[in-house]
Amino acid sequence: MKIERFSRKGFTLIEILLATVLLTMAGALLFGAFLSARRWTSASVDTVPANLARERLEELGMFVRFDTWNDFTKNPLAGGTSTEPPPPLNVGGVDYTRTTVTTPVTGRNYRKVQVTVTP
Repeated sequence: MKIERFSRKGFTLIEILLATVLLTMAGALLFGAFLSARRWTSASVDTVPANLARERLEELGMFVRFDTWNDFTKNPLAGGTSTEPPPPLNVGGVDYTRTTVTTPVTGRNYRKVQVTVTP
């Protein structure tokens, strides 16, 4: 009696489907990691101007004093426009300029301080 052996020359449909599912899952994980890294990078770039503005406001906080409140020569919060510092700040290869505008609030002894950071 002769037994014939069949040689297998290919993949079954189940093997192909399983490989497709595994490759799709690996691709989805890599794509998710890529999007997460991109989100973190863009978030860190967007926070640089906000941090520079916050730093300038903290510097100006020490000038909130009664004895120099209306003295234009000693207090940068007395009013006007200034650019601090004259040379731009270089953060991560990008030059940023901070502009500080201080205006008095009508009818109050308050000052409105606006810090604009431009790359």
